[in-house]
Amino acid sequence: MNETMGVEIITALIINLAILIALIAVLLLWARRQEKGMTSDTFVVRRNKIPAFLGVAIIAVFGFLLFAMLLGGGGEEIDYSILPIIFVFLAAGVFIIADFVYWRVSVYKNRIAYRALFRKSWVIEFGDITHAKSEGLRLSVYAGPKRLLLIAATYPGHKMMLERLTAEGISVEHTGYHL
Repeated sequence: MNETMGVEIITALIINLAILIALIAVLLLWARRQEKGMTSDTFVVRRNKIPAFLGVAIIAVFGFLLFAMLLGGGGEEIDYSILPIIFVFLAAGVFIIADFVYWRVSVYKNRIAYRALFRKSWVIEFGDITHAKSEGLRLSVYAGPKRLLLIAATYPGHKMMLERLTAEGISVEHTGYHL
């Protein structure tokens, strides 16, 4: 390995670390952001932050591999057959982060607004909710036989949602283990 290749690999590592630090900083700033006007009547349920950090780590690792491969790999013959695998993992990391950022359940005084990455957003009135099931580590909300919403017990806001459904007079069936 000659000196120029060493400098290029170190440069790629520094660029990759800078991108990783920037992504983590953006996620941390976004995660600390307070929703305006949150009360027990109005709150937001979001996904956990751990998968988002996993997505950042995936992007960092496979981004570094991509940079290292594109910079020449230390003067050795490069096997480009691994490039599709790297791009699949990079896309998976981006998908994980996008899903974390976009998924949310906003609970207002008389309605719930839900949005997900690949599903149409919808709004439902509390009066249209027929029942809910607290099944172990998840809460399912139904309108008739159709399940509208699934919230994991580990999501911030899960307990507030359970309390709100009970306060609205919606029957909540408890089965299995509960936190």
